[in-house]
Amino acid sequence: MKIIRIIILFVTGGMVVVSCKRQSPPSPAPFVPEFTFSGVVNGSQSNLQAGVNNYYMFTNCSLNPNGVYAFQGEFRDKTCSAGNCPNTLKITIQDYRAYSPLPTTTDSSLVTGYYSIATVSGASSRYTVQFFDSLYNGTAQSYLWNFGDGSSSSLDRPTHLYAHPGIYSVSLFVQSTGSGSSSLSNYTAIGQSGNPILVAFGGTASGNVVNFASSVGGGVPPYTYNWNFGDGASAITTGGTSIHTYSGPGVYPGQLSITDASNTKVVSYANIATNPASGCYLNFYPKVTTPVPNSSNLANVTLEWCDGSGVWWTSTNNNQPVTSMFQVLSVDNYQNNVSGQPTKKLHARISCTLYNGTNSILLSGDAVFSVAHL
Repeated sequence: MKIIRIIILFVTGGMVVVSCKRQSPPSPAPFVPEFTFSGVVNGSQSNLQAGVNNYYMFTNCSLNPNGVYAFQGEFRDKTCSAGNCPNTLKITIQDYRAYSPLPTTTDSSLVTGYYSIATVSGASSRYTVQFFDSLYNGTAQSYLWNFGDGSSSSLDRPTHLYAHPGIYSVSLFVQSTGSGSSSLSNYTAIGQSGNPILVAFGGTASGNVVNFASSVGGGVPPYTYNWNFGDGASAITTGGTSIHTYSGPGVYPGQLSITDASNTKVVSYANIATNPASGCYLNFYPKVTTPVPNSSNLANVTLEWCDGSGVWWTSTNNNQPVTSMFQVLSVDNYQNNVSGQPTKKLHARISCTLYNGTNSILLSGDAVFSVAHL
């Protein structure tokens, strides 16, 4: 309905119509879909949006034959009710524990972080890591480890259990029997956490001259090496070695920044000492990582894709590469679904291989989706 606005001024001796304006009602706000998948499937761009082109976000929560709750969200054309709806993406996250006796209720196991992708044999979702440390020019009196997941230890060379794969900032502080102390922090990649750049470096001293060498893997080669020698000097190389002369004996906080061909950057730290060194110093690294068996795929994820020909592809395969990744960036409570089940809204980054029995394809992207969660 059009509205005509008339502005009238009363003046001495009569009235005058100053303006006449036709006004339209305000336009509705543009529709912004809450649930989306934007990524690449088998080399082709895929953009799924709930509420656009008949797509809908279907959610479900049920017990599987192993007595584990499965939280599921599915991007699907709502006009298709058959089992092979083209261009369908289904994401299933299993709870972190099995249930007995049945039935029971779930715990709030959906948290931010990395999740392992389920395999036929049961992919590990937990890992034990044994850390190795050395203190030079001193005798350790006390240790304080921070494993980056909220846990700590006062042991020398401890073994720690990580409940999820991920990239953790691990730190160690050592107090010597004298007045000296030393500390160090570094990132440690555990399990399926994408394709992180893994780097370690150190130096061999001859007087005040230190020869640096590094070991780098992951990411996308070639790499650029940016060395910070800890005394204000730096260098950039295209190889994994460098040499630096310090002005005097001491222990210096060395730093190596690696940038790969995709412009991803990671920083590694080490205490660098001349020969002889003045003061105590430590270094540490993860020595042994052991996957913990998980036959029921607890806290693991399954991704399924139905292509344009109605063929289903699944991530459940024992050949799933370790470089695969499912990282939940956020978890929020959401409204009940049509079955009255409460749901959660998740934002995740995905990278994995899908299989159909004979062939494989790659799926990667960003998903904002929902799952039912009792």
